[in-house]
Parts: sequence; C-alpha cells; structure tokens
Amino acid sequence: LEKVINPDKYILGPGDELGINILMGENLTLPIKITPTGDVFIPSVGVVNVSGLTLTHGIDKIKEYILDNAYPNAKVSVALVNIRYFQIQVIGAVNKPGFVRASAVDRLDRIIDRARGFHQLAREFEITVKRKNGIIEKINHLNFIRHGNLSENPAFLEGDIIIVPFGDIFEESVALRGAVIGTGYDVIEQGETLLEFFTRNIKLDTYSDLQSVTITRKEDKFESYIRVIPSKFSQFKLIAGDII
Repeated sequence: LEKVINPDKYILGPGDELGINILMGENLTLPIKITPTGDVFIPSVGVVNVSGLTLTHGIDKIKEYILDNAYPNAKVSVALVNIRYFQIQVIGAVNKPGFVRASAVDRLDRIIDRARGFHQLAREFEITVKRKNGIIEKINHLNFIRHGNLSENPAFLEGDIIIVPFGDIFEESVALRGAVIGTGYDVIEQGETLLEFFTRNIKLDTYSDLQSVTITRKEDKFESYIRVIPSKFSQFKLIAGDII
C-alpha cells in the first residue's frame, strides 16, 4: 500500500476479507470473505450485501444487521483484513493487451507495468478510462510522470476498462537514437519540448552527453542538423519526423 486506506473512499467488493468480532458473554471472532455476489455470510446471523458500499458504510451496515437480527446487546467490531484482487481489461497500445490482475488500490502505472509497459507508439497523454458506472475519463499519464499529478495516475475498480490509443508513426512520432537505453520511436504531444521529452521515462546510457544533443529535421526535402544545448531544451519544440 502507498498509504493507509481511507475507509470513507475504499469501495467494498467480492474478495475483500473482513474480520468480525462479536463480544458477548464469550468472544466470537469470524474471518469473512465477501462472496462473488457481494454478500457477507455471517454464521448464525444471516446474509447482508455490502457490494459497492464504502468501507465505513459497509461496517455500519454489518454491525446494524448483527445487532438487529442476532445479538442486540453485543459489542461488534469489524475490520478490513485483506483487499481483493480482480481482472481489469487493458486495450490498445500496450505490449501485452488483455486482462491484467489488479487490486482496488493499484494505480495506472502499476497496471501498465503488468501489461508489459506501453507500446512505443502509445499516446500516453490521451488514455481513455471507461468506468463501470458509465463515466468516461481522459488521462494524460505524462503529467504524472513529469509532475507527480496523481489525478493522472488513478486507481480502478472491477468493470473499468483502460484504452491506450496508438499514435501515427509518420504524423506524430520522433525517433530516438544514440547513447540511450531503448532506442526507437515515441509519439509526442503537440508542442512538446525537448525538455518535456527527456522528462518522460527516457533512460540515458552511462556515456550519454547531453551537451551534444543533435536534432535531424527534414524540411522541404532537405535535412538540417540542429545542436541543442541543455539551457535551450525547454524552448526547443519537437515536430513529427525529428530524429534525436
């Protein structure tokens, strides 16, 4: 976990494991797992459905059910013991599209890693998330990589779908060559600067020399060679077809 789970935001679902403690004349402790239908089966008490509720509301509902239906004078405690795992669908420009194992606290970057990473022609700045509740979100994952913006690295629930579009290799990409680990093509944003490009997950080689970055650019059938020094990285805008 990246931090303590917020019980007011965590959504319960099938596979979550709860611990229920009922204190009366004797102490009764029950490990309970939410069933595939979203129910909590409490022995000698009954069944209560908590799927889709926040952890806070789910705990309140379970306590109320136990007190109303079986043990009115008991002291009841409920805790989340283990979080669930489920399959989430990743479509498009990843190296292994399909269903990926995820938990309710896994963020986009972890799920993409399990899909073997972005394809080199992925439009990482224009990811679509189709939520189970019908809401559609647009994600610019590069803003998380560059600035740590967590809204661009969201978590998911079962039923959500992640769609990563492909970019056009001729109209939207630049080529990376030389002393870097993993040369190839990358799809760029409109107006992306050389500094913004380097602050992606670009892995430099031990012998990389950022003082000697050269851009090969074709204009009107002629090639020009532009040397860009580090102090100009933030002003130099890349265009499709550039070779870095």
